[in-house]
Amino acid sequence: MNPYQMKKEDVLKMLGTDENGLTQNQAKENQKKYGKNELAEGKKKNPFILFLEQYKDFLVIILIIAAILWQDRPVMDRIPAESVRLEEAENTAEPLSGETGGTVSAGSGIEENTAAGNKGKDLSSLLPSVSYRHRVPDVIREAAGVFHGVSVLCAVWMVNESFKLSGDWFVLAAVSCVFLLLMSWAFPAAGLGMVYMASSVLVYRLSPYRGWPEAAAWVFLVLALPLLVRLLGERRHKAVVCYSWFWAVSYTHLTLPTKRIV
Repeated sequence: MNPYQMKKEDVLKMLGTDENGLTQNQAKENQKKYGKNELAEGKKKNPFILFLEQYKDFLVIILIIAAILWQDRPVMDRIPAESVRLEEAENTAEPLSGETGGTVSAGSGIEENTAAGNKGKDLSSLLPSVSYRHRVPDVIREAAGVFHGVSVLCAVWMVNESFKLSGDWFVLAAVSCVFLLLMSWAFPAAGLGMVYMASSVLVYRLSPYRGWPEAAAWVFLVLALPLLVRLLGERRHKAVVCYSWFWAVSYTHLTLPTKRIV
């Protein structure tokens, strides 16, 4: 039977003492028999090894992998302007000899080449000189963004549960929005932005009061638009479509009437 399951008298009898504690002689005898009441110091680990051991957890490894995939930045493929002009000039230039078999003079040939070059130059101005591509597939990169967004929500909830900061869920959603907004500006991802917009809707729907929660939800939703512009600039068309639809749905939710305490 464990000592905590026994009566006080039985525990004292088992330890050979009473409520007054051990005498000096008993303490010396026990010290000779059992040794000093000290923890044996083990071999100290290298601080670098202790640092690496923090990353052995499976969830931490998943977060690191997701962060690496998420940090895949768009690579710009620039098309040299001269090559575009030359290619267009070659495609649009007319042959020096006419269809009737006549010979074109050298002066007129130069004029035709100049005109063709100008035509090619005008067409090249309509072509994009920069294109974007990613090394990691869009689905994996956006999934990593969603994973990080959900991780932020869980982290805010865990901190609140540990320190009992607030009992209002809409306050936690507002705090999460701030962190998610900063992350979406620093590392643009449509998936992360959609988690951010969902959090802004939660601020509005969970708040029982009028006032700052409603205003904050609208401000958060408006601040989601710069990310849409950035996705358009990078020509991530599928992400733009999904992000636009989610923004429209979030806007609709903010316009729905709710019963609140004034």
